[in-house]
Amino acid sequence: MKILKLMSIMIIIILTGCTSSSNSPKVKQLSVKQIEYFDSAIEITALQSEALILATEKLIAQAKNRVDLSEEIRRVSAEKAMQRTLSGKDAREVASRLSRVTMEAVENRRKLDENLEKITRKTRELNTYLQKMKEIQVAMDAYIVSEKSGEAVVENSYYTIENMIRTVNDMTPKIRREIKEILVILNEIEKIPEIQNLVDEKEEA
Repeated sequence: MKILKLMSIMIIIILTGCTSSSNSPKVKQLSVKQIEYFDSAIEITALQSEALILATEKLIAQAKNRVDLSEEIRRVSAEKAMQRTLSGKDAREVASRLSRVTMEAVENRRKLDENLEKITRKTRELNTYLQKMKEIQVAMDAYIVSEKSGEAVVENSYYTIENMIRTVNDMTPKIRREIKEILVILNEIEKIPEIQNLVDEKEEA
């Protein structure tokens, strides 16, 4: 997260700074280094994304095991209750509880699969944002290299300095939001279901 934030700030600084110093050798050198940095960052982010997806798959497998355990604990509890002499009302309540257990387990598994899909999509979106940042830097490099190249770039409405700065400014909060949403989803996965509550429920039965 810190790398992405720092990277966005660096791009904005370079974009705004290059408008007045496009012929500076130091700026040209910095631009080349920045492109090299993006190549490395894209590769590292791709590896981290795959690692995050694999870790999430393991986390979801563990969560599904907890769902299975919760379903089993509550099912056994309800079945034991059914073996007792129950009034019609109590029997209906136990049957209803069994039905809810099954429905909740199905819903929890569905949410876990949905969360895995979201994390997979969002981590790959971060790579897309990084690729877009590199595109902007390459365009800036063309602008910096020579006045002729710069004019060619600026003639393209997308690659005007103003549009490039606007694109970076738009993407920065998106990157932050995606990372925040990924963290929220991971936190939700760890909380499905609350095992302690299930154990208490078994003891009460």
